[in-house]
Amino acid sequence: DLVDALGRHGPLRSLRLANNPHLDDVAVCRLAGRLQERASSASQALSLTALDLSAPSGGLLTDEAGAAIATLLEAGVALQDLRLVGHRLTHDMLTMLLRHGASLRILDASRNDLGELVDAGGDALLARVAAPLRELRIGESAGGLGGLER
Repeated sequence: DLVDALGRHGPLRSLRLANNPHLDDVAVCRLAGRLQERASSASQALSLTALDLSAPSGGLLTDEAGAAIATLLEAGVALQDLRLVGHRLTHDMLTMLLRHGASLRILDASRNDLGELVDAGGDALLARVAAPLRELRIGESAGGLGGLER
């Protein structure tokens, strides 16, 4: 499968699958499961630090895929840069990703179904984040993506 094929080419540091029309919950859950298996295998080190599953024009990912990514983070995959632009992730899923993403430096969840969180600006959420997050993008403004930086 994809993870095995990529693993044969040395350490994978960045996986960018943005704007992929085949990216749905089933595909992401399977990908996250295989990455987690690989991370837990002593013989196959996983050095993935960036994952981009963005779909700026409208993606299919829901909280089901978000939960699979949170499980991946909880399993110790040290993602520093996670981009999930343009999907259907909710405020609760963003909170879960932040709770499990101790290694995250950048999280771009703009153009998702975050509801009142975007209106509030996310300051309260960012204040509760334990991760050493440097950049959190959760909204959209006339001048581009809205975000918070530490």
